[in-house]
Amino acid sequence: MKFSQFLNEKKFYFFFNNIRGLEVLNFFLKKKISNYEVILSKKFLNQNILNLLNKKKIHFQIIHSLKNKNLLKKFDDSDLGIVCGFPLIFPKKLINKFKFGLINCHAGKLPDYRGGSPLNWQLINNEKTFGISIIKINNIIDGGPIINEKNFKLLNRFTINDLHFIANKNFPKLAYDSVKKIFMSKELKKQNEIKAKTYRQRSSKDSKMNIKKMTFDEVNCYVRSLQDPYPNAFLKFIDKIIEIQKIKKSKYNLKPGIIEFKKNKVFAGCLDSTIELIKYKI
Repeated sequence: MKFSQFLNEKKFYFFFNNIRGLEVLNFFLKKKISNYEVILSKKFLNQNILNLLNKKKIHFQIIHSLKNKNLLKKFDDSDLGIVCGFPLIFPKKLINKFKFGLINCHAGKLPDYRGGSPLNWQLINNEKTFGISIIKINNIIDGGPIINEKNFKLLNRFTINDLHFIANKNFPKLAYDSVKKIFMSKELKKQNEIKAKTYRQRSSKDSKMNIKKMTFDEVNCYVRSLQDPYPNAFLKFIDKIIEIQKIKKSKYNLKPGIIEFKKNKVFAGCLDSTIELIKYKI
C-alpha cells in the first residue's frame, strides 16, 4: 500500500489550540487526507485560530475535558492522533483508543526539556542549540519514544519569536515523516530517563527579574525569551513596573540591583556589568 493510500483510508484526529497545529493540519491537507477531525480545547482557546478555521471552512469541535465518556466513544473509529500545542493531558483510556497511537509535536529537546514552555526555557538557559521533537504519547508526560527530532543553532540575536517561527516552519514535515515511520513500524528511540528534566509552564509572574543576582547574559536571555505576545521581562522600581524588550551593555557603572534614570535613559546594575534599556515601557 502506498503512503498516500494509507492517508486516505485512515481516520485522523488533530488536537491543537495554536498556529503551529493549524500549519501541521494544512500540510496534511495538501497531502490530500480526507478523513479527519479537529479537536480544540476550551482551555486557552485562541480566537484567531477559530477565525482561521472558519475562514477555511474546516469543521472543529471544542471540548472541556478528555475524560468525558461520550467523547471517549467518539474515538472508537480512530487510527492516529496528532497533538500540537494542546493543553490537556491524555488519559490512558484515550491513548489506547488509537490504533496507531497518538503523536505529539513537542518544541523541545528530549529528554532534556520535558514539560511546559520548552522554547522559552531553552533560550533562558542560553543553550547553543535548541531542538524540537515528535514523540509517541504514553502515560509519562513527554516521556514517550522519540519518532523524529531536529536541532537548530540558537544565535545570540534570536528572540522567542524567531524560535517559534523556526519550529512552526519545521514541524509540519517532521510530523508527516513521523506518521510514515509509525505506519512502516520503524523502530523508535527510547528516551534516557536518567537525563530527563521537566520544566514548569511559565506564567506572567515568572517574568519578574532579580538583576541583583543575574549576569548580563542571563538578563539578555531572559529578555529575548519574553517578547510580545508573551508577558515581557520586567523590573520593579519603587511603585513602577518597567517592561523590557531590548538591552545592551553600558560603560555606566552601577551596583547590582540599582536602577537609575539619567538624561532620558534607563540603566540597571547586574552582577557583572551595567545594562542600558533600549526598548522598554513603564
